[in-house]
Amino acid sequence: PDEKNLERNLEAVVAFQKKHTDLNFFFTMIPNAAYILTDYMPADAPVRDQSKDIERVKEKLGSNIHFLDVTDTMKEHQADGIYYKTDHHWTSRGAYEVFTKIAPELQIENPASEYEIYPVTDKFSGTLASKSGYRKANDTIEIYIPKNVKNDYVVYYPDEQRKTASMYESDRLEQKDKYEVFFGGNHALVDITTTCEQERCLLLFKDSYANSFVQFLTPYFREIVMVDPRYYYEDIENVISSKRVTDVLFLYNINTFLGDNSLADVLVTEMDDQENETEEQSNEI
Repeated sequence: PDEKNLERNLEAVVAFQKKHTDLNFFFTMIPNAAYILTDYMPADAPVRDQSKDIERVKEKLGSNIHFLDVTDTMKEHQADGIYYKTDHHWTSRGAYEVFTKIAPELQIENPASEYEIYPVTDKFSGTLASKSGYRKANDTIEIYIPKNVKNDYVVYYPDEQRKTASMYESDRLEQKDKYEVFFGGNHALVDITTTCEQERCLLLFKDSYANSFVQFLTPYFREIVMVDPRYYYEDIENVISSKRVTDVLFLYNINTFLGDNSLADVLVTEMDDQENETEEQSNEI
């Protein structure tokens, strides 16, 4: 972990929640394959005990932020293809299993139980293959379409001034990083408006793991605003007020979060910094 930024990020999340006590806060970190798929690891391979990291984050966040621990779910389904073989991401199957587990905790009523599963490519060779030079395996990328659930939506990309009726970018299946079929990769902000009748707006702070997870969320929120702090430089308070946000979810791969140096800068505004500085000066006096 980047200890300095980890502490700063956790403190910023806690402060952000205290500033918005009227919103529902959820936080989850997805363990990576090396920790979950221990049976596939070489003997004595140095694998970090991510359960200790999870407990540390959970304790630091406190009781006002609903922490969603999905470690047991991932371990339970470790033989079900929840991670790609050639890439560092989880698969849509992994995202599905986690969604099924945490949907009640996200206060989602009657989540879909049946999906049409479409394999969009079986020739995906991801980052792990690129880094290792191993070229003898390929992965299949699948998308999940819920059955018997209304799921119409529009995706707006402010950085491109572009709207589309699908979160899937099929042209990315012709390039090397086919995982970018989900939203065309990472963006500073993506705004998804739906036909959901529930008056819930989700603000999602995320890394690329969330890109394949959002396909399970769209039927249950009238709007989902995805923010990737690595690329976002605007005032997040404007999003909360203009979009009438009701729920906040932080969803990261655990390795990404432990090394992140961007989240606190998005959550803590210049005004917050000034208030904290004033409070510290008062305490010193």
